[in-house]
Amino acid sequence: GTTRDRLEAIWPVAGAELPWRLLDGPGAGADAVDARDAAARARAASEPDGADFVWLCVDLSDPAGHDPSITIEEPHLIVLTKAELPARAMLPPSSLRSAVAVSVVRGTGFDELEHATAHACAEREQALAARLASAARHAEAFECAAAAVERAQSWNSQGGAQDLVAEELRAALNALAELAGALLPEALLDRLFARFCVGK
Repeated sequence: GTTRDRLEAIWPVAGAELPWRLLDGPGAGADAVDARDAAARARAASEPDGADFVWLCVDLSDPAGHDPSITIEEPHLIVLTKAELPARAMLPPSSLRSAVAVSVVRGTGFDELEHATAHACAEREQALAARLASAARHAEAFECAAAAVERAQSWNSQGGAQDLVAEELRAALNALAELAGALLPEALLDRLFARFCVGK
C-alpha cells in the first residue's frame, strides 16, 4: 500500500529462457477508495507494458487483509507477505489453499513462489495454444461448410443431379457438426435428403 510510482526489478529464474521482469504498481493504500480503485490504478501504472501474470500481495498480519482476486481478471496468484508474523488477515479458505506465503525476514517461500508462478504461466500458455488450435479448426470447418454450400448452390442452379446437391449439403452439415463437437444424427440427415428425391 505504499508504492505510488511503478518500480521495476529483474528476477533471474532457473530454467527460464529469459529472466522475469517484475513491475510493482500502486497498491490498496489508505487513500484508495476501494480495492477495485487500487486494481485500476495498478493496471494504469503498468501500461503500456501490460502483464503476463499478476501477484496480488496481501499482508498476512493485517486484519484488514482480504481476498483481492475479485478485483482483477488477469491470470494471478495471491502472495501472502510477512509470513513470519501471526496470521490475522481475513481470507477465505479457498484463497489460503491456493496462495503462497513468503517472508522477507526469514527469506522463505520464494522458491515456492517461483515454482507456483512458473507452473501457472505454463498452464496459461498451454490454454492459449489450445484456444488458438481450436480457432484454427473452427475456421477450417467454416470454410469447408461454406465451400460445400457454394458447390450445392452451383449444382442446383445448373440443374444438376439432386443427389449431388444433397451430398454437398451433407458435407456442409458434417463440417458444422464437427465445429459444434458432435456429428448430426442420421435421422435428421435422412429427413433432409428425403426432400431432394435422392435416386430419381
